[in-house]
Amino acid sequence: MTSGEYSGQIGSPLTEWVKQYNINNSDDWFAEWAKYLEKVCKVPYDNQKLIGGMYPKSHRFQSLGHDPVLGFLFGVLDIMRGTITGFSYNTLTGMHNLEIKFVPNSQPVGLIEAILKHIGHLISDVATPMGLPAPFMTLVQGINAGSFGENNRTLGELSRWMYLNGYDFRHFLVSGITPAVIEIVLRAYIMLRHYSEHGETKFILNDHPKYRSMLLVAHSIAALGNAGKIALMQGNPLAFNLAEWMALIRYLLPSLKYWVFDEHRLRLEHIERINETGWDELLQNSEKIVEIIAKTQCPSITLGRLPILC
Repeated sequence: MTSGEYSGQIGSPLTEWVKQYNINNSDDWFAEWAKYLEKVCKVPYDNQKLIGGMYPKSHRFQSLGHDPVLGFLFGVLDIMRGTITGFSYNTLTGMHNLEIKFVPNSQPVGLIEAILKHIGHLISDVATPMGLPAPFMTLVQGINAGSFGENNRTLGELSRWMYLNGYDFRHFLVSGITPAVIEIVLRAYIMLRHYSEHGETKFILNDHPKYRSMLLVAHSIAALGNAGKIALMQGNPLAFNLAEWMALIRYLLPSLKYWVFDEHRLRLEHIERINETGWDELLQNSEKIVEIIAKTQCPSITLGRLPILC
């Protein structure tokens, strides 16, 4: 991964080591398998002539079918329909526009065959020089807004620049080590603590707001550290840890929903349950007191001429 116009970020040694493997220069079993899949899993969204701005280095980023996650929707649909769905790029205006084009001579297939072809094609592309784009990054190119860096790139242009300079699926997997370590360490601690306090009982993390808050705080600290790293690297977007920010959003959105919508409602419901229970207990106790008084025999007390019985 290169640093381009920015300084201080050339990619981690682990990313460099992972990217050294190239099926075009290897003859092991995986390389042979990937080359075989490349021949038999031809897909329409590999076409580079129908959508503007596509060329061999950028076509996987511009076609939504190559997205490791979104491809299972758009890529499978493209194979079934014989189309290509992607974003065109105008080099003069810097604008990206979503387009769907029918690919000539493509044969639509059924759902199962489309899924198998799609998986095979992704496997054949993952260990090539350009690789696959990072998950959901293909959608970001559709945001024609913002102004970043000395060249005043839009967010869409910036995401395109990141991919062309090495920010691919392999880099995403390597950067995912950070949130993975946080998840493993904290979840192990939470499970051991729960076992020491409650023994062998069923444990569901989502039912414990305290534990979710611990994970949210941990990922928040890691995300802030990543933001600081980007600032130290003079705003280099290649230092952006997409995997960590996705992990943060995963815990932040449910917490925001709880703080904004659910917390006040749940507190009122809890108070109502307490009041209902308190009134029920008060009524039951008053009934018991009346019964005890009625059963108790006590001497009569005469005041003047009127006897009063207890």
